[in-house]
Amino acid sequence: MSSTKGTGGLRNVRQIINIYMKRPLEACVEIHYTFYNDSDEPSEMISFPRPRNKEEEFIYLPNLEVRDASGKLLEILPQRDARCREGYICIPCEVKPHEYKTITLKYTMFPRAMLLRAQSRESFYKGWLVRYCEFPLIIPVEAGSSRYLHVSPPEKLEILVDEPEQLSEAFPQPAQPESRVTNHGCGYKIVASPPDSRGVSIRFWGDRDCVWVVRLKVRLPATIRMWLYCVLIMSFAALCGDALGLVAKILGLNLRIPYLEQLRFAAIGALIATRSWLIFEEDLTRLLSKIYTLLVVLLAIRPLLSYLLSLSFP
Repeated sequence: MSSTKGTGGLRNVRQIINIYMKRPLEACVEIHYTFYNDSDEPSEMISFPRPRNKEEEFIYLPNLEVRDASGKLLEILPQRDARCREGYICIPCEVKPHEYKTITLKYTMFPRAMLLRAQSRESFYKGWLVRYCEFPLIIPVEAGSSRYLHVSPPEKLEILVDEPEQLSEAFPQPAQPESRVTNHGCGYKIVASPPDSRGVSIRFWGDRDCVWVVRLKVRLPATIRMWLYCVLIMSFAALCGDALGLVAKILGLNLRIPYLEQLRFAAIGALIATRSWLIFEEDLTRLLSKIYTLLVVLLAIRPLLSYLLSLSFP
């Protein structure tokens, strides 16, 4: 996200940021900017500082496009153009005196790019068997303006948000949760969040320029996580029962575990069914997916092992 200023008396009075996450690693960003020209002269150019992460590094914006309120595609000046400054996105767009103008900026965002350079790529993910991802959003707010942020999680996933933090020049300052207004005239309100809403909606405002950090967490819903662990426990129980039976056969013991055969078939069926619809397996459940595959193989070859042992230990 970035602050936005035009030339002359052009002010960014409102900014609506919609983030639609396709998967934990990719999102479509749509930002509506409303400008007001409070001068008596027309403004010929709108310029956007390119988004940066917390280490002030520029973030590349794939599939970038800018449109006006009618949907017409607007020109984006190249960096080498003399009318544009380095580190800015410049759009030739006339705004007449005392007129409002709304334009829409769209691009593809990769949340992992929001991490600090010092953090490893794997720090984007947390957890072990069933992972989740965390990433920050930087929301600048200009004096006298407001920002509206809405984030929709990927299909079948849920999103959580921490209390936003205000960045000072020295270090982040947490806002007061009770009032959600800092002592410096900057504030926010979480309009909607789970479980009341599937996505997260936050409004920011300020009497002076301020910068907010919003930390988001994307994960599988609790019911799905519980099912994944239940299937794993049931499969390990069936595998341990099979292992005890094989050891008993080697030792010449007549050990029969009640309902073990039914448990083994139930575990294989649950593993195959769950493995076939694991959501975002490459993003959040890669290790668990491999474990499920291995368990299916081990449980399926158990009759063969019993047959071979019967030949060796008649």
